[in-house]
Amino acid sequence: MPYKILFVVTSLTTGGAERLLVQILQRMNRDLFQPVIVCLKEPGPLAAELAPWQIPIYSRLLKSKYDLRVFWRLSAIIRREKVQVLWVHSTGDKMFWGRLAGKMAGVPVILASIHFMGHEGKGKSILGPLNKLLTPYTDRFMAVSENQGRYLIQREGIPSSKMVVIPNGIDLKGFQPKRTPFEVRKDLGLTQETSIIGQVAILRPVKGHRVLLQAARKVLDQKKGVTFLLVGDGPERKVLEKECSDLGLDEAVHFLGDRTDIPDLIQCFHVGTLTSYMETFPLAVLEYMALARPVVAPDIGGIPELISHGIQGLLFPPGDSEALADHLLQLLFQPQLAERLGEEGQKRVQASFTMDLMLKRMEDLMISVLRQKRI
Repeated sequence: MPYKILFVVTSLTTGGAERLLVQILQRMNRDLFQPVIVCLKEPGPLAAELAPWQIPIYSRLLKSKYDLRVFWRLSAIIRREKVQVLWVHSTGDKMFWGRLAGKMAGVPVILASIHFMGHEGKGKSILGPLNKLLTPYTDRFMAVSENQGRYLIQREGIPSSKMVVIPNGIDLKGFQPKRTPFEVRKDLGLTQETSIIGQVAILRPVKGHRVLLQAARKVLDQKKGVTFLLVGDGPERKVLEKECSDLGLDEAVHFLGDRTDIPDLIQCFHVGTLTSYMETFPLAVLEYMALARPVVAPDIGGIPELISHGIQGLLFPPGDSEALADHLLQLLFQPQLAERLGEEGQKRVQASFTMDLMLKRMEDLMISVLRQKRI
């Protein structure tokens, strides 16, 4: 009989961590594991992608921020499904209620993935006092980069004996364009001669889109025929659109919103960017590299573990729009360098950061802890 594993999330939105979880669930070895999902809030747009796999999805357990009844609802699901492994994804309500309900319901193995770290290792705790109280009842914590793992041990007090690092991976076969660059450019109203700089990220302050807009102004002052594609949506959209107007970028910057054709878009990028102030091991950068796009990204979190400056991409200090603009112009004016960086990035992802490798490490972790407990 396969082990019953319950994943607890807030919602299956279109963020990188959620997209990655959906891919994991679609590929998990059903001979070993039978997955179940709990979304504390709404199911989210990605839930529909799991329908063909007939994975049970429970949702809307948390009616409000202080809805204590979520504990009893979650406990009832755990007992009904006879859960053997409970895996909470990220911090906050889901991490607290998921682990508390799992402990009280007698789940043998409790695991926690954490997808955040403080800005440059500074600032207040990302776990909070209530979540820290449940550390003794958590069998393993999973970080997605060595840098993040060190932060969680040193700043959040997680025992090193409970820390496991499993880097994100990408499905190389599944993440492929379905249309030609010519077709995509035509649909976007762009000529074949247009140079495209793209960024795939939710529109939130932490993603630093203002840094990209400031760099875009500097790039366009020195090179014409450049278009910036912002893929993703979020609460900052109106603010960023106004900033575009203030900088005179309305014609050069396109807000594409949430898209389901991300590989099609990325293949058209001359450069893939990320401008975040905080990242652990960003899926967007893996996606750029998988399609051999040169990357310009901030030197933070786990990004330097993925990209060596000048080999697989170019790194800049977070928030430094001048350095970002200089790197973008360098790649636009030196296409041979851009091509070399893209090819080296693709090789790195193919060798070390595939979905198959990530999934095997996750499955091996669960089997290891289950066997330690003789289950």
